Amino acid sequence: MSTPDRSQPPLILIVDDEPDVVFMLESRLLSWGYRVRSASDGRAAISSALEERPDLVVMDLQMPVLDGRLACRHFKSDPRLCGIPIILVTASAEYIQKEQMEEGMADAYVIKPFDAADLKGQIQRSLTAGPQPPREK
Repeated sequence: MSTPDRSQPPLILIVDDEPDVVFMLESRLLSWGYRVRSASDGRAAISSALEERPDLVVMDLQMPVLDGRLACRHFKSDPRLCGIPIILVTASAEYIQKEQMEEGMADAYVIKPFDAADLKGQIQRSLTAGPQPPREK
């Protein structure tokens, strides 16, 4: 697994199974000066993050193969990935309220449809916070 290169802009891994959403997010993030990789499900996201460690993950909740919730738990429990901040994207505000009460989930949440300025703010806050320590179980 490679380590982040601080001489380059932050690398953000987009994880979503909808190509239109990935395209929109990639376009926004590139225009904001970030480097971008993408994966179509949680399992592919884990493989991608192990290959080239991103500075941040923006992950959809509902995906095939391995959904965002399970992938997030995997990231947070794996010592190689646990310091990577995760923004979980969902259409369910109720889900966010429930999951914020549980340990080991995302570092931030964005509700679909999201405002670009809100997403940009969450990304900036998550990157500024830096690597997150492993959470207690």
